[in-house]
Amino acid sequence: IVGLSKSTWYARLNARLPGYDARAPKPFKLGTSDRSPTAWWRSEVMAYVLACAAAQPAH
Repeated sequence: IVGLSKSTWYARLNARLPGYDARAPKPFKLGTSDRSPTAWWRSEVMAYVLACAAAQPAH
């Protein structure tokens, strides 16, 4: 949906990295184990994508 590499996406979630974006939706685990898969709510990801697109200058 976002067209970013996994490392770039996780950089947007890490406040210690230069690519950090506080608007990026936070992930959650699909279980109680540390090894449980990570997921994001589609509605939050879509809202983020739309906000990023709206912030870009018009072509």
